Amino acid sequence: MEPRSHAVAENSDAVPGEVERPHECQRRSPGPSADQARLSQRKVHDDRPVGGLSRSTLRCGAAIFALRPVGDAEEGAPRRQVERGLPAHASQGEVADSRCHVRQSGGRRLSRRVQPDDHSSAPLGGSGAGVTRGAAFGPRFVCRLAWPCAPDRHRPARRARRPRSRRSRRTHGARGSCGLFYAVGPGRAPSSEVAHWAMLGYRPDEFPGRAVFEAVGRGQEVSGEHVFAYAALRPAERREDGWWLTGRPDPVRDAQLAAELVTRCDRIVIDGLTFSLEQIWRGESVLRISGGADERVTDTDAFFRDRHPVLRPRPLVPEAERTARACEEWSREAMRRLEGERLNLITLKWFGRPRQVPSFRDRHGLSGSFAAESAFLRGLGRCLRLEPIEAKLDLDLVAKRLDGGDSFVYVHDKRVDEAGHTKDPREKQRAIEELDAHLSALPTDRAIVCVTGDHATPASPDVIHSGDPVPLVVSGPGVRADAVTSFGELDCAAGILGHLRGPDLIPVLLNAADRPLFLGSRPTPVDGADGYPDRDLLEPLI
Repeated sequence: MEPRSHAVAENSDAVPGEVERPHECQRRSPGPSADQARLSQRKVHDDRPVGGLSRSTLRCGAAIFALRPVGDAEEGAPRRQVERGLPAHASQGEVADSRCHVRQSGGRRLSRRVQPDDHSSAPLGGSGAGVTRGAAFGPRFVCRLAWPCAPDRHRPARRARRPRSRRSRRTHGARGSCGLFYAVGPGRAPSSEVAHWAMLGYRPDEFPGRAVFEAVGRGQEVSGEHVFAYAALRPAERREDGWWLTGRPDPVRDAQLAAELVTRCDRIVIDGLTFSLEQIWRGESVLRISGGADERVTDTDAFFRDRHPVLRPRPLVPEAERTARACEEWSREAMRRLEGERLNLITLKWFGRPRQVPSFRDRHGLSGSFAAESAFLRGLGRCLRLEPIEAKLDLDLVAKRLDGGDSFVYVHDKRVDEAGHTKDPREKQRAIEELDAHLSALPTDRAIVCVTGDHATPASPDVIHSGDPVPLVVSGPGVRADAVTSFGELDCAAGILGHLRGPDLIPVLLNAADRPLFLGSRPTPVDGADGYPDRDLLEPLI
């Protein structure tokens, strides 16, 4: 019995510990008409320069999801093909060819090429948004997400060379559905961890805090009895209105000094609360607060060091008053112990506590793997019980994991987002061109593929991320192709998927893979379940 289609997603994200530069586009182009079977196997590159990077192109990262649809190909494939007005006996290649022919006979140009201008963007593997969606002919569903890429508000880059294979044009253009994507909502500029949490189908009230992800991603033991925060050793100077940050440790010169200073501030007890530091890199540490602390406390980190001084920790609720006071006193005690040192202050942010949340498999009916370079994203994946993969962006690895039985695969790449945070359009251009070369490896002939971003990372120096939408494209076997011919914000706004938010993403992909949960049924007690559950998650009446 032939397997059905998986789902994969690919993304680029922020580097943990970077305060000023938290890190976080793909084009679609179907191929011409005739001889599709032959063209789908050939890789013909188009090296012609494009006259300017679109806004999305300048703000992308890269992410990939993969999941296995329910049922078998013998039942699912003919049904979808008939629904699309195609012969039930048609092969996957014939389905694609028929669709291409229909589109061509309608007089539309099928090549979805990145057409950069002042208003559109061409995200590719960054914090932009794009989703490729395909019907489930086998147990494979692939979704590639360009996470931290978003449109820029001006045209900083004039020319970019993006090789486009004919196969890539066919797959993402002829089979793609487009739309715009907001991980959180219009105008809201989310951090990477907040955006990922929403994109993977989890609610804000379930969010444990990034410090927990940082700890878990580095192999630290965590418990719901403790509160965690992210602590950063920084140089600061005293001014009339408080302490102002003046830089950050040098990763080479200050490595040993930072380690010694972190040890000096470890194991401080204040008002019955014990503050323990565990360094992770160049003065960045995870702070564990034990003894009955409350995580609902504000950050002290200035984030924008030229806008305001280091802040006092304040309680968000009355129950957190004791913890906020203790954190303030701990900050002062740390400064006393660091007096005279060049690195003389420790900032706190991302307070959180581990929470019990449904695993990704329980909520969506999918088990699989998660590949990310950033420690906090590895921690996020582990918190959802996704198997970690220690690897960089490798689309061949995605196909292997799907072929090996994974029903869901996520791959994250942060290079484009990191380039965006340099605020140098040329760096972003180079990163996009590098990622573009990998797109033809996506297995859209047998999987659902999604390309999008988790947030926008504009070249503007005044923002870390922005609340702009990012383009999104879903492609794969059986996915309805819309009339969009360019991959950018303005173009994708006319796509069939419309405007999607973070919680919509996984359901859209589950639907593409024939795995949506019928909302008139309740087969499991899992809170917020939206995917058809695996059989072993069900309890039969004996």
